[in-house]
Amino acid sequence: MSGDIISLYRARLAKERGTVKKDHGGRLSIALVYPNTYRLGMSNLGFQIVYHILNERPDVVAERVFLPEGQEMSLYLQSGNALLSLESQIPLQEFHLLAFSLSFENDYPNILKILELGKFPLLSEERHDPCPFVMAGGITTFMNPEPLASFVDFFLLGEAEAYLKRFVDLFLEIKSSSTRRKYFLKNLAKNMNNLYVPSLYQPEYQKDGRLKSFFPKEMRCFKR
Repeated sequence: MSGDIISLYRARLAKERGTVKKDHGGRLSIALVYPNTYRLGMSNLGFQIVYHILNERPDVVAERVFLPEGQEMSLYLQSGNALLSLESQIPLQEFHLLAFSLSFENDYPNILKILELGKFPLLSEERHDPCPFVMAGGITTFMNPEPLASFVDFFLLGEAEAYLKRFVDLFLEIKSSSTRRKYFLKNLAKNMNNLYVPSLYQPEYQKDGRLKSFFPKEMRCFKR
C-alpha cells in the first residue's frame, strides 16, 4: 500500500514544473501543509509564496503536504501508514517543523485530520520531544487564532514576506542550543513579538463561551 502512495506522488511530481527537491542533511526540514486538497492548495498564491521563500534559503528544505482525497485517502486508511510529504515521500514525524498555511476557517477540521493521519497527538500539551513542532500562519490566524489554540504549538502572525526570514533565523539559533521543548517555545515568544504561544497564556471565557481575556501564566500571581 505504501508503494502505491509513493507511486501516486511520483506521478504527480512528474507533471509539475518548479518543484524543489533538496537533501535533508544539515538543513531545517519543514513540512509545509495546506489543509485541503492538492488542487486547491496549488491554486493558493500565499501558499506558493511561502514555499518559495523557504526554499530559496540553502539551510532550509520545505516540502508540501496536502489533505488526501479519493484513491489517495483510501490508500492511507487501508494501510494505516502515516501521511507522507509530496517531494520526498517521507513521514511528517521526520521533519523538524509542521507548518500550516491557513486561508479559510472552513479548513480547520482538516487540520485535525492531517494531524491524525500524520500520527501526531491532536493536543499540543500531549506532544513531547522528539515530536516536531506544529505551527500555523495565514490570514485567518491574524483575526483570531484561539479556535486552534489547543492544537497548535505556536502561531506566526503577520505577512510571511515580512517575518518568515527572521523566524527561521531565530528557530535555527534556538535549535542549535538543543533547548528542551518548553523552553524552546518560551525563547521563540521572548524574541519575536508577533509569535503567539498559547500554552504560555491562561484564557478566561464568558458564560456564553466567548473569550473574555487572557494573560501570561507567569503573571497569574499579579492578577487583580
